[in-house]
Amino acid sequence: MTIITAETSLSELVTSLLEAFKKNSDIAIGFLIGSNFFNILLILSIISFIQPISFN
Repeated sequence: MTIITAETSLSELVTSLLEAFKKNSDIAIGFLIGSNFFNILLILSIISFIQPISFN
């Protein structure tokens, strides 16, 4: 799961960097915030269904 998350985040990070160099900062920020939060929450929810996450 971690490898899949890193792979999808890496491609979107490269896209965000290219858009930032093209001076399209709105698109770059949207990619970084939206996709990374989605990936993190999706992977955490899948993992919590398989193995419940406990915390104090």
